[in-house]
Amino acid sequence: MSDSDLTDDTTIDATDPIVIRAHRRWLKCQRYYANADNNWLRDYKFANGDEYNMYQFPENFGTDYPNKVPLTVNEVRQHNLHIINEAKQNKADVKYRPTGAGASEAASEVYEGMYRHIANISNAQMAQGQAIGFQVQAGLGWTVIESDYVEASPKPGPDAFNQEIYIRGSDNPLSIMLDCDCHEPDGTGSRYGFEFNDRPRDEVEEQYPKLKNRLAVANAVDGQDSGWIREDHVREARYWEVSEDRDELLGDDDGQVVFASDIPRDMVKAWDAEMEAKGSKLKRRPIIRKSVKCHLIIGNQLVETTDVPGTAVPLVPWIGEVTIIEKRLDRKGHTRAMISAQRMENYNWSASVEFGALQSKTPYKAAAAAVEGFESYWGTSNTENHAVLMWNHVDDNGNPIPEPTRQEPPTSAPVFMEGVAMAKQFMQAASGQYEAEMGRPGNERSGRAINERQRQGDRATYHFIDNQALSIRRQGVIVKEWIPVIYDTARVAKIINPDKTEGEVQLDPNATEAHSTRMVGKAIQRIFNPRIGTYEVISDVGPSYATQRQETFNAIIEILKFAPELAAKIGDILMKVADFPMSEELAERLKPGLPPEAQEQIDQLQKLLKVSEERGVNTQKLLASAMQEVTEQRLQIKARDSKDVTEAFKADTDRLGTILNAAVKGDPMAAATMIREIAQQAVKQAMQ
Repeated sequence: MSDSDLTDDTTIDATDPIVIRAHRRWLKCQRYYANADNNWLRDYKFANGDEYNMYQFPENFGTDYPNKVPLTVNEVRQHNLHIINEAKQNKADVKYRPTGAGASEAASEVYEGMYRHIANISNAQMAQGQAIGFQVQAGLGWTVIESDYVEASPKPGPDAFNQEIYIRGSDNPLSIMLDCDCHEPDGTGSRYGFEFNDRPRDEVEEQYPKLKNRLAVANAVDGQDSGWIREDHVREARYWEVSEDRDELLGDDDGQVVFASDIPRDMVKAWDAEMEAKGSKLKRRPIIRKSVKCHLIIGNQLVETTDVPGTAVPLVPWIGEVTIIEKRLDRKGHTRAMISAQRMENYNWSASVEFGALQSKTPYKAAAAAVEGFESYWGTSNTENHAVLMWNHVDDNGNPIPEPTRQEPPTSAPVFMEGVAMAKQFMQAASGQYEAEMGRPGNERSGRAINERQRQGDRATYHFIDNQALSIRRQGVIVKEWIPVIYDTARVAKIINPDKTEGEVQLDPNATEAHSTRMVGKAIQRIFNPRIGTYEVISDVGPSYATQRQETFNAIIEILKFAPELAAKIGDILMKVADFPMSEELAERLKPGLPPEAQEQIDQLQKLLKVSEERGVNTQKLLASAMQEVTEQRLQIKARDSKDVTEAFKADTDRLGTILNAAVKGDPMAAATMIREIAQQAVKQAMQ
C-alpha cells in the first residue's frame, strides 16, 4: 500500500507539501489499523468490565433482558494484574557494551548511569507501567522519547539552554500511529509516526490566534471525512518524519574519514589529487544519512518544525501479540483468550443466583382448613418464635386434616455451579495460569513442585516479558543516539549507580577519550565525552536491585546456618545487603581488618614514604616491610576495644614517622635499629 494509493478525484487545497504528505499517511494508517484498533478497544473495555459499565455483556443486554440481573465476576482482571504487577516488580534497565571507535567499559557505565538518571527524572516507572498495563490488557501501549529544557523559567546564564531527555507515557494508545509499512515489533525502521488529539476549535484558536479564520472545514487529502477539521473540533498532531539523504564517506590511508557533504568540493578534488600523487586513491563509500524532523500540524496548517536528535522516530510500541492474517492486522493482549470463559462464568453465576432468588421463602405449607382460626400465629411464624403453633387436625365432619409441613430450604442449581467450575478451568487453560501461579494452594507440596508449576505459568506468559525487553532496548537505542546531541556542552551531569546511589560526571565534548579521570582537590572527577565510541544496547529486564539484595541476604543466612564459623569472615557482607536501619554501620564494624582510624594513620605514613623516596632516600622497602610486620602483629590482638587498637596504631605510625625523618637526614642505620625495636615491642604486646 503506497502513499499514492490514497489520491482521489477530490480537490486538494493549496497546502504545504508536508501537510499533504502527513494527511495522506495518516489516512493510510487509519485504514490499515482500523480493525486492530477496534479490537483493542473491545478487549480493553472487557478487561475493565464491572457491575456499573457491564462491558463484559453484549451492548444491548440491559434493554433486551430488562428483568435479568447480570453479575460481573471479573477474574480476567486478576489474571492480567498478575502479569502486570510481576513486570512492575522487575527492573527495566539497559546495558551498553563498548564495540569500538574509542569506546570503553567505564564510558558504557556512564551511559547506563545517565539512562537511569533520565528514567528517574522522567518517572519512567509510571510511564512504562502504564504501557505494560495496556500491552497485557489489550495488546498495545506506547512510550515517547522527548527532550525539554531543564528549567521552565531560567535566569540568564550559561545553563539557561541546558536540556534533559525524558521518557513519557501515553494514556491513549489509539492516539499514536507508526508507519504501517514497518513490521518490526519494536518499530525499528519506521519512516514516520503520529501522535494526535482532537481539540475544541475555540481552544485551539485561543492558543494559536494566527490560525483564526484559517481552519476551513476541509482536509488536505479528501476534503470529506478525514476528520482533521470539523465545525467544533480540530485535529492537532505531532508528525515525525525521517529523511534519507545520499552521501559519501571519504577516507585516506592514514585513517582520516569524513562525509563528502561536510567539506567543499574543491577540497575533495585537492585531497583526491594528493592521494594520487602518493600513488594511492581516496577511499569512497556511498551511504544514506538519516535525519528526523517533528512537524506540529493543526488541521491543514503547518505550525512549527523542529529538528529531532538521532535517526529514528522516538515512538516506542509495547506490543502483546501481533497477527497479520489475509492482510488484516490484529493485536492481542492476555484478555482475548479468556473472554469466552469469563462470559461463561458470568452467565452461570447470574443464572445460579437467579435460580436461588426465584425459589419460595415460605417456611410452611398447609391446608387452609388446618390453620383456620389460627392465621395470626401462622402468619408470623417466620418472624416470631411462638411457644406453640396450633392447627386444626380434623374438619367439621371429623375427617383428619393433614398437618402443616415445612418447605424444603432453597437449593442451588448443580448445573450452574458445575458451569462455574468448568468456566474457571477453561480460563486457566486459556491463560496458562493455574491456581498455584495465582497464589492459591494446589496439590503441590514440595518447594520444587510449586516452583515448577509457577514456571509453567511464567512460560505461558513469557512473550509479554520478552516484548517488554524489546521495548526497553528500543528506548535505550534512542536515548543513546540523543545523549551526544542533547548533552553537547561542558557541564556536570547526574548519573545513578546500579545500587541507586547518585553520582556526577563532567561532560566534555572536547575530551580526547570517551572516559578519563582527574584529581580535583582530594576528589576523583570522572570526565565523559559522549561523542567518542560506538556501543551496542542490551535490555536488562529481571529482578530489581532491591529483590536481588533480599535474595543475597537470604542466601547468606542459609550459608551461615550450615557454617556459622564464616560469620567472622562474611558478616560485613551480610550487613551490607541487609535492609534495616544502621545496617551499613554494622557492616563497617564487622569488616575484617583494621578500624578506619588506624587505616587512615597507615595511609598518611605511606604518603610520607612516597615523599622520602622522591628525595632519593632508599627506605621504602625497609619501612614498608616494617609497616606490614607491625600491622600483622596488631591484627593478632584479641579481646581489645577498637579505640585501643586505633591508639596503638597511632603511636606506631608516629614512631615510624620519626624513623622516616631520621632516614631522610641520612642515618638509615639508626632507622633500621628503631624499626626492629618497634616490631619486637608489637610482638610482645600481641602476646599479652
